[in-house]
Amino acid sequence: MSFPSSKEQFYDQESAQLLTEDATTPPYTQGNHHQQRTTATRTLLQRLYFVVIHCLAIFAALYCWKMSRSTIPILPGQSWSPLDKYLTYEVRQTFQHHSHLYSGPPTEENIKAWYDLARPIYFPATAELLTKGGESMVNKTRMEPEGYLAGVGVLHELHCLRMIRQYVYADYFYPDINDAQVTRLRGHLDHCINNLRSSLMCRPNTKLMSFNWNDPGRLKPQHESSGKEQCVRWESVQAWAKDVGITDRPLIYRVGPINEQSN
Repeated sequence: MSFPSSKEQFYDQESAQLLTEDATTPPYTQGNHHQQRTTATRTLLQRLYFVVIHCLAIFAALYCWKMSRSTIPILPGQSWSPLDKYLTYEVRQTFQHHSHLYSGPPTEENIKAWYDLARPIYFPATAELLTKGGESMVNKTRMEPEGYLAGVGVLHELHCLRMIRQYVYADYFYPDINDAQVTRLRGHLDHCINNLRSSLMCRPNTKLMSFNWNDPGRLKPQHESSGKEQCVRWESVQAWAKDVGITDRPLIYRVGPINEQSN
């Protein structure tokens, strides 16, 4: 006597069940078919909804984590600047390993380069623009033909650097300077040095620096850095300067008596 295997038994039971059903009768009605399709669609939409929600939650968490680790936090209270909408950025190396157009003893080429770099200092600003930037309107200097005398920090700082460079090469730039002029110039340069110190401490370069001893004849090692950082594209600053009609020789005048309470 033989017994069917479990596999044979399964198929026999399934065949018997099918044979008991009327071949002309569908296993489900049309209404049941529509209901099952609706349920399947609803289930699919629910799954898609939960997938989207989870993706958004993960994205938000990653964004918050990235912002929390940012080296340049966004803090409230910063003043508005007319340059903001013009600025574009790039990542590049800032340390200059070799001589540059702006370095070395005075030549016709580097004198012109420094002049062009630091020349655009002033522009005519409206009262609304100065107020938006957080400036007081007390005793403000007027410009011809209209507007108020204004500038931006970086152009003033470049002007200061050019003045310091000229003092380093005083024999070339100030061959006939007298004692009174030296005193006045040093006062100007002291103001420049303090402003540059403040700016450097506000936005310090924190990239690593190393020291090499590639030259056996050197008594001290040479410093170097391959660090890269986010920098403003200088062309975007120049585009703004061109738009606002910046000048280095403004015609200015004073309006009314000085308000001494502002001092």
